[in-house]
Amino acid sequence: MKNNTLLTDGPIAKAIASIAIPMLIMMLTAVCFSWLDAWYIAKLGETELTAIDIAFPLITFSSSIIYGGLGTGVSAAIAAYSSAKKDLHTAAGLRYGMIIALITSALISLAIIFFGEALLQRQLSGKPEVILLANQYCFWYYLFFPLMGIGAVLASAMRGTGNAVRPMIYSLIAMFVNAVLTPLLSYESSGHWYSELFLDMGIKGAALSTVASYSLMTLLLAFDFIHERQGLKKNTQTLPVTEQQKVLKRILYTSSIAALVPACTNFTIGISQALLASRGPEILDAYSLSKRFEQFLIMLAIPLCAANMIIISANLGKKNYSRIKQSFIFSSKIMLGLSSLAALFMFFQSSAWFSSFSQNELIHSEGHKYFQFAALHIILLPLCIMLNFAFQGLSQAAKPLPYTLGSVFLFQALGCYLLISNNKSTESFYLSLSLGTSLAFIFCLRKFFHSLQYLETKKAETLTSLDQN
Repeated sequence: MKNNTLLTDGPIAKAIASIAIPMLIMMLTAVCFSWLDAWYIAKLGETELTAIDIAFPLITFSSSIIYGGLGTGVSAAIAAYSSAKKDLHTAAGLRYGMIIALITSALISLAIIFFGEALLQRQLSGKPEVILLANQYCFWYYLFFPLMGIGAVLASAMRGTGNAVRPMIYSLIAMFVNAVLTPLLSYESSGHWYSELFLDMGIKGAALSTVASYSLMTLLLAFDFIHERQGLKKNTQTLPVTEQQKVLKRILYTSSIAALVPACTNFTIGISQALLASRGPEILDAYSLSKRFEQFLIMLAIPLCAANMIIISANLGKKNYSRIKQSFIFSSKIMLGLSSLAALFMFFQSSAWFSSFSQNELIHSEGHKYFQFAALHIILLPLCIMLNFAFQGLSQAAKPLPYTLGSVFLFQALGCYLLISNNKSTESFYLSLSLGTSLAFIFCLRKFFHSLQYLETKKAETLTSLDQN
């Protein structure tokens, strides 16, 4: 059975696995990218670790726009057009996706290159040596960000056609390259014969190794596209202007909604870090490293979320709502089990995570508080993300926004400001995260099943009307 046919027919588990497993491996390598960068940089010193910590919200903010937002929009559109055999629409979707990626990533790069230092200083003032290193990392990372944006769209488009294996293979290659390049570029010679190759570029070398790895992946994906592999074909024919506008509107709408929640979340993380920095650099590092683990958990959850979204999108046009419900319930059960295991592990063994970056006991104890009081937040956050993806698959991406954004701004941003500014304990802030995420999950879940029931009712009414005629 072909990959795009499997999306609409056959076993749900097999359809989800065909996309989620290769994408999971790809995300695992991305997690290793980020962890390896932080681990290598931590070996350079505490100052370098704090520098990468305050750069973290900027990097995740921009990644959420390109990878989470635009990648989701392109993947959902390609899934719908590809399953409907609309080749011209599929080609137009990819073309517009790459154009948007190039423009958006270039604007982000220019903004951070020219104004990044001011943004970093808002998080941690009075530490010029930290700001200097963080700004240096951001400069070299964002100098090549547009090239990485193109790669994100190509990989997302391939997944939308049901072909996720080749992007996975290329991510493994990029991971290996990053693992080799980072110490070569970052470290100084230790006197051993092999260390004579080290270039002693410090944090700049870590940024360049990441850029080189992601850029290599983009080039490999582009090579596949040029040779018309992975379900994507070059097409010189053009759609009527009205149809092109529909394709563009669909991608822009879904992408902007998909990017909005993670972008706002990372914005509030930056605010929270600035507030927590007043309690000391150890509190800042503990919170940042906790959020880094949370980000890794989200990245590992995205393959299942994206697979579910692609199946929903592929079946929406065929009005196969029973398969949509089956896919969502199956995916949610898996997600709940995995996120619960992750939260349980960190509740008892968070020191294993923090000790890989620092031996500072204050960082360990503060981080342990986060995973104790924000445990419910850790469990339900991946499920909230799955619901957002599911709504995108239904082409109703805006419906969960009042609840998800309410959680972000009321419980994460405003909650942190009120509690920390009034000298309340950090535990109370972490507990507010659990409360906000729980409420968002309950309301979004209820809204999703109501939307699905409405679509099923409309389908039944249409069939009844046709029978009567």
